[in-house]
Amino acid sequence: MSTIISNGIGGGLWHTPATWSGGVVPAVNDTVVIDAGDVVELDGDCECGDGVYVSDSSPYSPSSNFRLWLKGTLKASRTVDSSLAVKGMIGADVGSGWESTLDFGTEADPIPADINFTWHMNKSGFTGQGYYFGVGFYSRSTSRMAKIFMRSAKHRVRNVWLTQAYPAGATSIEVNDATGWEVGDELILTPQWTLPVTADPRTNYDYDEVTITSVSGTTIGITATTYPHGYDDANDIEAGAVSNITSNVILTGDGDDRIFPSIYNARGVNDFKDVGGRYMNNRYSLNTCCLRMVNGGVYQGSYDRIESCAFGVDSRGLNDSMNGVIYFYSPYQRDRQSKVIDTAIYAKMYGTQKITAMFRSYYGGRNSSYEDCNGYGMTRYCDAPFSNYQQPSTYTHCKAFNTTYSFQLHDNVDTDTYNCWSVGTLYNANTYNGTAFHNDLHIRFSRYLAYFQTGWRGKFVARRWDFDDEHVYSSSDNYVYYGSGLPDGNLYKFEDIQNDTNKQQWYYSYGRKWWELTTLRNDPHAIGMSSKSDTYVVPHERTFDAVTGDAMLVGLYVKNLSASYVGTLTMSILQGSEVIVSEDFDLTTLTADE
Repeated sequence: MSTIISNGIGGGLWHTPATWSGGVVPAVNDTVVIDAGDVVELDGDCECGDGVYVSDSSPYSPSSNFRLWLKGTLKASRTVDSSLAVKGMIGADVGSGWESTLDFGTEADPIPADINFTWHMNKSGFTGQGYYFGVGFYSRSTSRMAKIFMRSAKHRVRNVWLTQAYPAGATSIEVNDATGWEVGDELILTPQWTLPVTADPRTNYDYDEVTITSVSGTTIGITATTYPHGYDDANDIEAGAVSNITSNVILTGDGDDRIFPSIYNARGVNDFKDVGGRYMNNRYSLNTCCLRMVNGGVYQGSYDRIESCAFGVDSRGLNDSMNGVIYFYSPYQRDRQSKVIDTAIYAKMYGTQKITAMFRSYYGGRNSSYEDCNGYGMTRYCDAPFSNYQQPSTYTHCKAFNTTYSFQLHDNVDTDTYNCWSVGTLYNANTYNGTAFHNDLHIRFSRYLAYFQTGWRGKFVARRWDFDDEHVYSSSDNYVYYGSGLPDGNLYKFEDIQNDTNKQQWYYSYGRKWWELTTLRNDPHAIGMSSKSDTYVVPHERTFDAVTGDAMLVGLYVKNLSASYVGTLTMSILQGSEVIVSEDFDLTTLTADE
């Protein structure tokens, strides 16, 4: 094995001898160094490294562990098909004198739609324990940093839904959007869930993987399905999800064990768009997460962004569980928000394996954002597609399928969800040790409504779920699973239950129980208020626009939890911003159960 260094005068094509100092093209087992200022272009299949791991030395300094040391730029061809296979680690420790870049398609210069590029991680099938075995990048300069770009010019919308239900054997489907879809693309179709949910819905693994045979607008010809797909209620179209997982820019694990080592990039740029990821089965590296992006935005110009990608986990042959796929660690969000858009992660786990999270945010920093993202547990459930620990995050139109929880939020989290869906899950949230806020979570075909643990405080709003009235009113155990004693003061709201927009309930936690504050049926102008005791007052406010002839019902509901009550109910009628009439009602004069 030799160490081959680029020429130091600008680089060139990988397979051209003049690109390298000494005029020798790297052989399969050689170590490669791309020198500062050089741009080496991958012109065909390019391979280096011998797959030998030596020790757990620092991942940020050139040592015997690295098989490609990057101080310049390594670039994928835009004119011919190319690939990179490194049997060992790629490393960069960016100082003030250079900037390390993996240019596998940028926003200004993406990989053309008719050109293929594949990045093979762990080409040798190496299975030895290592601190990192993949990419270890670290930026120490405010003006220069390590950058990873992977972008295709061929854009495909990833996550859409069926416009109607289809039986088994279907060879044509209609979807709401098929932007960029082509003959030969591979699709994933979610199972058909049914009511009532009497067993664990996660055991419904009737996913179909089909190939597109024709495209005519949003009408898609496919190879025949094995299972039925769609939804039971025409209003719940999101249950029939479809994802396109094809791309001409591929990130993949390799070898007999199909191991995908971590890509770890701290304080740099991580920019992926229209990338397909295969065999992203991480083990033997830090926290067993595939794409680990750390301190994004700390330096001016650094950021993390993943858009229109499809990442697959297939852990066949592996015995270990894994922590996550996309992992934002403490983003600072200086220039751009750490963001994932229109991305699907599909996991195939076997035996006792599991995946803890697909989309993960961790530890402080600033807001991470997830939009139009889907997480699928295809052969064995994962704990939670969306996991958040000590970091604020925003989820918009994100969907979880066949998982234990849909959103796992804990330890002082301030989180918003907008038009998010939980389908075929065991629980729909796991919140504990902090503040969790859910808004607009749609629940379909789940066994339990949520799981709450000690220390949770916050508000949970659920819309359009599948439990009947008997489950709601008979016993809390039927719709919520809880751990040890809950702190007082949490609010839990069910809204638009069974698609009845006139039905709303607020529940209030007291010890281990959820107390029903008010049940409002068949009257959109009903108002319900509650106060628990003289030690805690629950403020409520509800307004509506009245028109001529409208009637209004005001209901005051007081639970018998204490001998005394405090607080004031204020009723006001406004015309514009002007208060026409207002009256206060003293709650201290009320008796229990009044």
